[in-house]
Amino acid sequence: MATVVLDMGSGATCGNDYGIVDKMIEAAVDIDSGRHTVILKWQLFKQSTVPYVPSLRPEIFSYAYETAASFGHQTTASVFDPWSLEFLRRFDVPFIKIACRPWCYPLIALIPRGETVYVSIDSGVWARWWETQWGARPMCCVPEYPANQTVYKTMFGDRLSTFISDHSPDLALFDEYHPLVYERHFKLPDSTGPDAGAHASTPEDLEAIL
Repeated sequence: MATVVLDMGSGATCGNDYGIVDKMIEAAVDIDSGRHTVILKWQLFKQSTVPYVPSLRPEIFSYAYETAASFGHQTTASVFDPWSLEFLRRFDVPFIKIACRPWCYPLIALIPRGETVYVSIDSGVWARWWETQWGARPMCCVPEYPANQTVYKTMFGDRLSTFISDHSPDLALFDEYHPLVYERHFKLPDSTGPDAGAHASTPEDLEAIL
């Protein structure tokens, strides 16, 4: 059994629309066969932090959190700034995610030791440092959308059997390495926006592994 983290995106993917949030969560729940632990993850940031992508409104995240909980599913988020980290820590989440952006990495110093943190890194060289220095769980990540699977293998090798944040075009890395934790962008067939490109999977795509 693996932990599969479905990245539901920011306000760009759901349009900050309660109805679309419902559809995304219901679609994720429908394909969860119980083979793996499925966790829903959103992206939280102030609009000024990432001005070119619509931010997820706090009330939308709260609604998504409660809606997923009503189906028995846990919810968390990637945080991009101190505001989003402080907001997320008001909730009971399975882990805090730090994105593969160097300007996000200082946020880990604001998180008390002992809390579970996943951090996406784009080089296997730094994996041990994140583990020993901060107690974080480094996720193998190639931040391009879509990313090349050969680059993942060259950069990370056997580490791909631990934690993967997968931006490649299909699920081949999951099938080959069977990682302990696997993160994948999630979209509906009609989703739009930067997080709904070729690196994201529809419910139909994900049925093969869930």
